[in-house]
Amino acid sequence: MKTKTMTMNNEPIDITSDDDDGWTTFLGTDPAVRSMEMSVEGVAKDDTLIKLALGAGGALVSDYELNFPGWGKVSGDFHIGSVELGAPHNEAVTFSATITSSGELTYTPETP
Repeated sequence: MKTKTMTMNNEPIDITSDDDDGWTTFLGTDPAVRSMEMSVEGVAKDDTLIKLALGAGGALVSDYELNFPGWGKVSGDFHIGSVELGAPHNEAVTFSATITSSGELTYTPETP
């Protein structure tokens, strides 16, 4: 992967009612649904990504680790949502993909 864009989602539980005078009200401070979504791009060195996306076992990658130089790593299970392949640069196969977390993630900060 050459580029990674990450979005962390913390969706609250909306309990807005007529008594809230048109203002959104959420239940408590804990999110109801947490997830991490990533958009990645790069140059494919082999056919591993397409095998994962089209594999018989589905597009779930278990126990995967994503490293972010300078701040740490995120570990867990991820689902490959979409994969786009192309060959626009010197016959190299380029790719873009969307990846969504499945289950709880573990964040480990980078140690100096």
